[in-house]
Amino acid sequence: MSVQDWELRHYRFLAALAAEGSIGGAARAIGMAQPNASRLLEQMERQAGFPLARRTPQGTRLTDRGRVIAGLAAEVVGAAENVGRAVGALEGAAGPCTCARRSRWPSTSCRGGSPRPSSAWTV
Repeated sequence: MSVQDWELRHYRFLAALAAEGSIGGAARAIGMAQPNASRLLEQMERQAGFPLARRTPQGTRLTDRGRVIAGLAAEVVGAAENVGRAVGALEGAAGPCTCARRSRWPSTSCRGGSPRPSSAWTV
């Protein structure tokens, strides 16, 4: 596995580590056992090729590189949450589209024959 293969759980953990300041706190925040979180961080550091964090008696501090990656991880988590909200909003819309292409987009997005929603919408 390489960094490009990281899953959402990797990004959630790294964002939680930045917010919580400890592996145990990050593990609790995302519902993971602390030993599994420690192994996940070690795996992520091997895949990244550099340390993401330094363990200290006071907790875990992200390295400079780790802070950059954690910031990007938080953006990935935020984007995934936005997708979830969008799917929820689209599911609750005015019913399935009856366009010729039999798309499942909400009928309000199909006016004018377009089977896709516009790219400018917010949830």
